[in-house]
Amino acid sequence: MAKLIIEGGTPLKGVVRLGGAKNSSFKLMIASLLCHHETRLLNFSHIADVDLVKEILQKLGAKVYSAGERTLFINAAQLHSSIIPQNLGLASRASSMFIAPLLARTKKAIVPLPGGDKIGARSLDRHFDGLKALGVKLEIKNNLIHAGCSQLKGASYTFSKPTHTGTETMIMAAVLAEGKTTLKNAALEPEVDDLINFLN
Repeated sequence: MAKLIIEGGTPLKGVVRLGGAKNSSFKLMIASLLCHHETRLLNFSHIADVDLVKEILQKLGAKVYSAGERTLFINAAQLHSSIIPQNLGLASRASSMFIAPLLARTKKAIVPLPGGDKIGARSLDRHFDGLKALGVKLEIKNNLIHAGCSQLKGASYTFSKPTHTGTETMIMAAVLAEGKTTLKNAALEPEVDDLINFLN
């Protein structure tokens, strides 16, 4: 078994720059679609998913630009599409998180199954079951998720297992839904807290 031996005795000092939670960065970008005005994200962690989500947002009609290394501005006031391009949607599992804000804003969404996933005993089923509880109609055709609703409606929903992306998806769907939504057995990861704080 490998061992790591540290010999102390030398005073440590210096300055460390701490970035925001990397897993929150692209999720807050997606959540910005719920806003009809400009969103500003500070202390932003730039990871690979950020570039992908930025490109998807721009394809949907949002304006995205940076001000320095760790500040991002997003204006999603004028969306002109509710379709995630297949080449972009297949590149990240996070693409399924676009369904909720697109439904809230445009009443429909067409999103590729992330990574070409097959529907089965996977976490996406928990997303879909939750969305259906809010009145969403879902259909899978040719590896594309077709989602639609006339009006998202609040409901009480219990996850069969905690899922952080499922919890985040339901939170985004509930924000502009009609009435109160209660989520039980929800995930409690820090990025869920970040999303809640952002939306508040």
